[in-house]
Amino acid sequence: MLNKLRHDPTRLLGFITGHFLIGRMTTNGPIRLTHTQSPGSILQYLALSCFIVLSTINIAHAQSRGGGGTSVETDIAKTQQASTNADIQGQILSSMRHGVIASRAGMYRLEEIEIGDRVEKGTLIARLDTDDLVFQRDQAKIQYRDAELRLNESKDSAAAEKESLSLLIEQRSLLQLRAERAAELSRAKALSTEAAETAQNAYLSVRQQVLNKENAIRRLTFQIEQNTLATQRLSGQIANIEQKIDEAALRAPASGQIVRLNPLKQGFARQGDILAEIQSADDYEILAQIPSGYLRFLRSAGDVAISYGGGPARQARLRVIEPEENQRTGTRPVRFTPIGSVPRLAQADGAVVKLSIPTRPAAPVVTVPQDAVVPVSGGHVVFVAKDGKASRQIVKLGGPIGGDMIILSGIKAGDKVVVRGNEGLSNGTAIREKSDEKPKTAADAPKLAADAKVWKLDWTTNRGPGSAELTLSSGANLYEGTAIEVVRDGDKISFVGERMLPFGPIQMVHEGVISGDKMTGSITMKGLPNGREPKFDFSGAVK
Repeated sequence: MLNKLRHDPTRLLGFITGHFLIGRMTTNGPIRLTHTQSPGSILQYLALSCFIVLSTINIAHAQSRGGGGTSVETDIAKTQQASTNADIQGQILSSMRHGVIASRAGMYRLEEIEIGDRVEKGTLIARLDTDDLVFQRDQAKIQYRDAELRLNESKDSAAAEKESLSLLIEQRSLLQLRAERAAELSRAKALSTEAAETAQNAYLSVRQQVLNKENAIRRLTFQIEQNTLATQRLSGQIANIEQKIDEAALRAPASGQIVRLNPLKQGFARQGDILAEIQSADDYEILAQIPSGYLRFLRSAGDVAISYGGGPARQARLRVIEPEENQRTGTRPVRFTPIGSVPRLAQADGAVVKLSIPTRPAAPVVTVPQDAVVPVSGGHVVFVAKDGKASRQIVKLGGPIGGDMIILSGIKAGDKVVVRGNEGLSNGTAIREKSDEKPKTAADAPKLAADAKVWKLDWTTNRGPGSAELTLSSGANLYEGTAIEVVRDGDKISFVGERMLPFGPIQMVHEGVISGDKMTGSITMKGLPNGREPKFDFSGAVK
């Protein structure tokens, strides 16, 4: 009968209204309005009845437009080797902090910063007084200039002496030949002995001058080396002083949050004093008290799944098991290193984090993609695609394993589970798989460019987590496999994706910012029957 009423809204409205009136009949006859039964309450009930009718019409319209059912995507439940896990609460601890340290003794002045401010690496935190360093640098530059002048003078003198030596060497050669000729003539009685001795004395005199020039050049060469060393020494002093002047501008050694600051805006600091401390987002660890019986499974499990305040699952790596045990609780303190940065809301000492710890050896378990699990009041369900309909199965979860979820009961390996489009399904809803909705011809398919990137978008609403797949390229852009129009303005991006719910399609208006392979922003849902347009945050990453 309900099927007939679904296709006849007028009959359905009459049925509901009649049912309402019958329910209001009393033993004394037809309905009578009292002070507790106002016309407004009847109108409210009739408005609710109309909404049910319209929702039913929308369901029928969505099913007829979709070719007989809601469009969904499916995946196969598979078997994996895994252990059952227990959720254990841990806490965030800062494992290391970066200090802004005074590089020398002297007066300092802090910049306009406060505790809690977030700073980037290289941000100026404080300045040390550098008047004495500037004076030392200026004096060293004067000395350097003096040494440079002496060096240039020595080089010029050496060059002149070398040129003079060259002329003397030529003169020596000529006088040597003259002296040798005079000696030959004297032996042949063709030249007097006095003339031969005069030629020999002139040659010896020039030889002496050559020796004196060579000694002068050696002295000048030594002076050049001394002056060169002096300029190099002074140049090093100047560079060292300038480096100290640069280091007097104390900058943040890493990006993070100011967690400690010297209470005095300005004052005197000794060398090595810490003026500020910065907590980096990458310098946190997780401390948890783990039951001793789980430790042998933890050591062989590798990375464990964690979640910060109900957000998407992340991973952490075992760092150390501390050698002490709480005899009262039978637990040991274990420290984990988060893989990737800790979310900003969890960047605080003592922030709560949930860890999924193995409780027994690995064994074959049934797993489904996490997107297949739908949270409901009192538990979780998975919709199984069977004979063109959605079969609602209540499941018992065993914990995450990678991007999948362990199913302890309710699903068996090989079942075809719905992973997309399951948000508004109910038991017995007609469905169709998107794999059957291929374009009729190759020309109908959107043309993706070679630079196409596939993004996975995640969000959380009051109904639980959700996700979607976005493909961006310089050609076509796809949202859940459907071509969409994307508007880009620098790092900003906006687009509208459509999702099919039981009462009809809704629009998901995305406004975000891209930073490398990450995307953050907000989603506004439009087209809900009640006219509300809820807004919530989303995050995305390149797959």
